[in-house]
Amino acid sequence: MKFYDTSNPYDSLVHYVNDLLGLASGDTTVYSLAAKARAANTSKYLLALMLMKASDAWSWDDNAQTDLPIATCPLEAGQRDYTLPAYAIGLERVEIKDSAGNYYRLNPMDETDRPGALTNYGESNGKPVNYWIKGRSLFIDPAPAAADVTLLAGLKIYFPREISEFNASTTTSEIGFDEPGDRAVALMVAEEFAGTHPGYDSQLDFIQLKLYGGVKNGKPVQGLLDLITNQEGSNKLKDMPPHIRIVVEDME
Repeated sequence: MKFYDTSNPYDSLVHYVNDLLGLASGDTTVYSLAAKARAANTSKYLLALMLMKASDAWSWDDNAQTDLPIATCPLEAGQRDYTLPAYAIGLERVEIKDSAGNYYRLNPMDETDRPGALTNYGESNGKPVNYWIKGRSLFIDPAPAAADVTLLAGLKIYFPREISEFNASTTTSEIGFDEPGDRAVALMVAEEFAGTHPGYDSQLDFIQLKLYGGVKNGKPVQGLLDLITNQEGSNKLKDMPPHIRIVVEDME
């Protein structure tokens, strides 16, 4: 599904949201494009966090991105502190390139694992073994010694990152999930409007039944969000739709 596709309104979030709310299919006045874009961004973050929480076997990434959420940078001999990318919203894995040019994985630590003063921890340079996070800084211990590592592109990190955001000028950009996820985002965008504007009670009831489930005609109905997160959390990586970008790495 695309955000605003006038050439194919049957696969356009804007048109689907309008239909859910009982608005004219192409309306951009009652519920403006800017407001829909803002609500879509919020909804994308919510769904992305749900999917990340649902499974520790794979990491969701917005398929509107044009590269993978992997970054490399040079190592500096004797330097322990490296700044994480501003768009990273977590950290999954840290690797160092050894003196032979092969990457190996560092072990995560937290402050309770480090005895004594932090200032003195890993004081001597050598081959890094551990890492920990403080704010937006990544610390590696011990600090790299030039003889034990490859400095060029010597640090590699894997991380979840921010979504690709929409704005009022967005047209045919993909929502960024698989088809069920795209439609869940559209329902959430419609829910935000119906829940904050009077006169949309019946639409809100219908939308929330679709999203969260409930009882219809005396029978329980499972919500789309539960179906998506349960399915994505239990599927094997090989069963994932091919256009969902995944990082095939263990998460910390």
